[in-house]
Amino acid sequence: MCQRSDKRAFTLIELLVVIAIIAILAAMLLPALSRAKSQAQTVRCVNHMKQLTICWTLYSADNGDKLIPNWILSAGGAAAPESWVAGNMMSAVQAIDPEFVRKGQLFEYNKSLAIYQCPSLSGTAPVGVPATSLVRSCAMNGRMGAASGGDVSIGGTLFMPSFGPNNPAIKKVMDIKAPLPSDALLFVDESIKSVDDSFYLVTLGPGVVDWANCPTARHLNGATFSFADGHAERWKWMGLSTEQGHYSPALTVDLKRVQDSIGR
Repeated sequence: MCQRSDKRAFTLIELLVVIAIIAILAAMLLPALSRAKSQAQTVRCVNHMKQLTICWTLYSADNGDKLIPNWILSAGGAAAPESWVAGNMMSAVQAIDPEFVRKGQLFEYNKSLAIYQCPSLSGTAPVGVPATSLVRSCAMNGRMGAASGGDVSIGGTLFMPSFGPNNPAIKKVMDIKAPLPSDALLFVDESIKSVDDSFYLVTLGPGVVDWANCPTARHLNGATFSFADGHAERWKWMGLSTEQGHYSPALTVDLKRVQDSIGR
């Protein structure tokens, strides 16, 4: 005699209900997972900024309080050979060649290429390479170690920046007074559409309506920065939400926050 099995298979409707429940759960979990990933990348980026700042501090300690040069050449806009980093990320060749990081004076203090690159890079850089291939996505506040009268480079004529009469180039740690070191911007997590030479430029004063160099918005509409006292942090923007290029429109509250961290 054949025995009848009590096992019952799922009906098609029951299977569809289970699939629908799984889809709903996935839709609920994926944004949370994506946000957690972004937050983890932000933590890593802040740490990169911190590591670069430690290197910057060590250089000054080894060189009688002098700041590491943040020089760029007048012709072509590339970082000068004496600068903290070499090259220009707007050159397709230099953008992906790690030698342009290794040649910089900062590299001997921490020989990790990773700390020069934001972990959140994505998309395509203006020079046509994947953003993740860029050897550098950071820059340094232009006032810090900028070239001034008397500075000479083996690479050619230096660009002598002007941030106004109240904001001369800062040459020594002891000269970081306005703003104070805890508020004085040092390294900048820059937009892939804006990062070029070693020098981060923002025009100071009232009436400015755009970014000369634009910070990134990769970190959940925010960017990471480090400061002359050694700390690093993320800033959330009120208006900046996408990667923007040179001289792109700026919301006044975002721009002024950066201006105040550079000078008066």
